[in-house]
Amino acid sequence: MLKNLVEPAKEIWPLLLLAVDDASPLYGFARIQLMFFIYQYIDFNYSLGTFAPYSHDLTRALIKLEMDGLIKSHVVRTADGNLVKKYSLTPRGKRIAYKLMSEMKGKYIRLSKVLVRKADDVIKDLEKLKKTFKDKPLVVLYLKALSMFEKKWPLTLNVPDNSMKEYLLDYSKDILYEMKKAVFKDFETRSYLWLLSEL
Repeated sequence: MLKNLVEPAKEIWPLLLLAVDDASPLYGFARIQLMFFIYQYIDFNYSLGTFAPYSHDLTRALIKLEMDGLIKSHVVRTADGNLVKKYSLTPRGKRIAYKLMSEMKGKYIRLSKVLVRKADDVIKDLEKLKKTFKDKPLVVLYLKALSMFEKKWPLTLNVPDNSMKEYLLDYSKDILYEMKKAVFKDFETRSYLWLLSEL
């Protein structure tokens, strides 16, 4: 057994994601859902939502953080006139998140039943994840999530049986192909490949 092993509760992860990158806010519930799906290392279980992977665990974590007064969310109007939920840390949430990050330095974190990583590396990953996707159009996150099916089955996505899994693999490849054509039709291939690369 590793010394200095930490096993954080699931609600710690959205708190830390909101704390990195100078505690910049995140816009959109779907964005947070897709960001954690893309990261995959944190043990949020996903199922098939109507439009994209959805985690009840993550939703419960966000609700608990808000009820505990650590994060706040409210609907705001974007520059293009759309309404979206803005998530940010409260002053208390910021203090607690920074304290947690400080206490985790030099320790190891159990991310799932089998995966253990250095806490510092996980914090860096969360910051990179946030900086990469916080301002991108949501369709880019959706494309990234779909592109994950091309390589291997996402470990955190639970489906009832193998026929559903095969259907989703075919569906995601077809949709990914069509969306790339539609979204990036005026760009050269090399200018959008970085969007779908590994974190």
